[in-house]
Amino acid sequence: MGIDSLSKIGNIVGISESKLKECITANTFTNKIEALKKEGSSLFGIKGTPGNVIINNESGEYVVIPGALPYASFEAAVKKILGK
Repeated sequence: MGIDSLSKIGNIVGISESKLKECITANTFTNKIEALKKEGSSLFGIKGTPGNVIINNESGEYVVIPGALPYASFEAAVKKILGK
C-alpha cells in the first residue's frame, strides 16, 4: 500500500493527510517499530504480523496468538490468563 492510499485512509478517520504523509516520509517511528518487532521476536517468538500477546500483568503469564485468528481464540486466551 502506497503513501497516497494510507493518507486517504487516514483522512477518512480524521488524520491530517499532510501530517501523515510527513510522518511516513520522515520515518518518524521507524526505530520504535523496529525495536518492538525485535522485542516481539525475542521475547515471544513472533515472526510476522499479526502477532498478539495477551499478558496478565499481575502474574506475568502470557499467551501468544500468532496470525489472524477469530474472536473465539482471543476470548479463550483471555479466559486462560484469568483462570476461568
